[in-house]
Amino acid sequence: MKRIDISFLRLFRLVKNLTLCTCVVITFVGTYLYFDYLKCEKFKDSFLYLYPFGNVSGIVQELKQKGTTHTKEINDVYRLHRIINSPINACNKPVSLLVIVKSKCSNHGHRSAIRRTWGNGGNPDIYVYFSLGYLPEVQDEINEEIHAHNDIIQGSFDDVYRNNIYKTSLNFRWVHVHCSHLQYVLFIDDDYFLNVKGILSYVRMLSNLNISNKMYGYRGQCWKPIRLCFQEKTYISLDEYQYDYWPDYLLGGTILTTMDVVIIISSAIPYIKRISIDDAYVGIAAHLLGIELIDERRFSKQSRSASQMKYYLSAHGYDGESLIATWEEFTKF
Repeated sequence: MKRIDISFLRLFRLVKNLTLCTCVVITFVGTYLYFDYLKCEKFKDSFLYLYPFGNVSGIVQELKQKGTTHTKEINDVYRLHRIINSPINACNKPVSLLVIVKSKCSNHGHRSAIRRTWGNGGNPDIYVYFSLGYLPEVQDEINEEIHAHNDIIQGSFDDVYRNNIYKTSLNFRWVHVHCSHLQYVLFIDDDYFLNVKGILSYVRMLSNLNISNKMYGYRGQCWKPIRLCFQEKTYISLDEYQYDYWPDYLLGGTILTTMDVVIIISSAIPYIKRISIDDAYVGIAAHLLGIELIDERRFSKQSRSASQMKYYLSAHGYDGESLIATWEEFTKF
């Protein structure tokens, strides 16, 4: 009996100590997160005055009214790179939605799968164009795609991950120049599944609300730049971006917006310091220009089954084979 009592007492003390430690950890983490949140909110309030050319909105307004500005450009992306291939007669008729798919030159299988599934040219309500950089070893195959499908927008920059900022910037400019008469634009990556029927219904709903100056996507809040140099793809140095937080931004895999926003951002890009993380860069532009970011979690950042896609607008994480398989199952519902 005495042994049992001693064992029970030891167990009680162990549980008590574990509970106490857990409470201390939770309190510490909670306090840290609370003060981190306050620090982040203070940063966002002051960001307009910290970032180069905090008056970007005024510059864009001056450009709109006068067609010119005395402010010197600090981002030379439009001069550094150019569009070397563009679809013939692009956006030559009114449609409900323009879709720009950011794709790697080597991802022939992804593009082929999209053309066979949600990007099928038989849908009269959408345009689907693919945005690429330049990769000489596969250019012959890309030329064949251009000839066969007339749906490739291609920039002169090397098609590597760190150059996605050029791809994104030129996408805004290309849409501004060639498709400004359309109302809704969706930017999406080539490893995403798009619920076309769902997104068109969503666009019709937004049209009834007559929305403007808004962007829709999966919004990140108080996210921090990655400073670990071994994470080469997403690393950003203090020289490139000196602050502890990003302004809120939408994951670049799926962003829906209106043409007024595309035109404003396209005009502002030369006056917003270039960084290599393109979705964070678009978030910075939106913050400086007073564009509202709407958090839409039906743009999923992970893959979903065919049955789940009835309730989502897009989902991430598909190669060509899995996209086709999911689409075939999805169309049965």
